[in-house]
Amino acid sequence: MICCIFGAGALYGCERLPEPPFFSICADGGYEAAQKLGVTPDILIGDFDSLKKESDCKEVIRLKPEKDDTDTLSAVKLALKRGFSDFVFYGCTGGRTDHTIANLQILYELAKRGCRAYLVGNHEIFTCLSNGSVSFSRESQGMFSVFSLSEKSTGVSETGVKYTLDHAEMTNGFPIGVSNEWIGKSAEISVRDGVLLLIYSDQAKETGRTLFTTERRKP
Repeated sequence: MICCIFGAGALYGCERLPEPPFFSICADGGYEAAQKLGVTPDILIGDFDSLKKESDCKEVIRLKPEKDDTDTLSAVKLALKRGFSDFVFYGCTGGRTDHTIANLQILYELAKRGCRAYLVGNHEIFTCLSNGSVSFSRESQGMFSVFSLSEKSTGVSETGVKYTLDHAEMTNGFPIGVSNEWIGKSAEISVRDGVLLLIYSDQAKETGRTLFTTERRKP
């Protein structure tokens, strides 16, 4: 089952949710984000420094305010312990930049573990790819960018797109993969060794890997 994790960041105008059933965990103020999307969370976890209302979650886990992990990371660790390996994050960008960066690092760690994870942003999707490949359908539209989160990523290829790469090397110090485009062809992005961060428009369509298919608008 897919695990959806809700943070206290921005939801923007349109969010895509997985087809039910899915498991949901709210990190502190993420409870309010889940409510806006019509989701009743299974678990609420956090130090409750940002939640302004009482919850009706099935399970509530209270954390100490002085801790090393963010509430979102605590939610992820809990989900991993309970056997989840597919994740979609909502309300985890916008607001505080430091928390957005922390959540991108969570994507990196999940990819290294072999998990699939997506962070839904402002009409864009963030995901990480570790030692593998991902394909996109010819219907994909908009821009996309690829960055190396590893110090070095080797064997990076991008085919079926405007600017192609063939077994190139990327580093985390030079943004060679920024601002590429889909061109109406089936496309593939791959990396032989390393972890890539992919950022693409929510008009792009992955094939055989995506975790969410349903579009919902905020009330």
